[in-house]
Amino acid sequence: MTLTFGKFKGQELGSTPQWYQNWLSQQDWFKMPTKQVSNLSYAEQSFSNAHNYAKSSNYSERSIDSMFEAEQILDAAVEYDRKYYGMNAETKQAQMDWDYAETVACNSVDEYYND
Repeated sequence: MTLTFGKFKGQELGSTPQWYQNWLSQQDWFKMPTKQVSNLSYAEQSFSNAHNYAKSSNYSERSIDSMFEAEQILDAAVEYDRKYYGMNAETKQAQMDWDYAETVACNSVDEYYND
């Protein structure tokens, strides 16, 4: 997608800095189409955009950092999809609630013993 506005007018969205893409994605007027996009496909696109940006900037340090951040998002999305694959909405919510409760309990125990 070629941007028709703003600081990076005329450039492909994927070649803009990651911070700009993140900022755009938070703007109400620049939302993705109403079609539901999975976390995994969004993460794959973010990684692809970061990789394209890195290539276009000759793999500058900033672009490598952007790629690393996108890779972490992609890893988390893959893990999320793997963990909850095949669950219906009710089962998935119950498992997510259990995971959250387990995390809170572990953190409480850590705080108790570390204080």
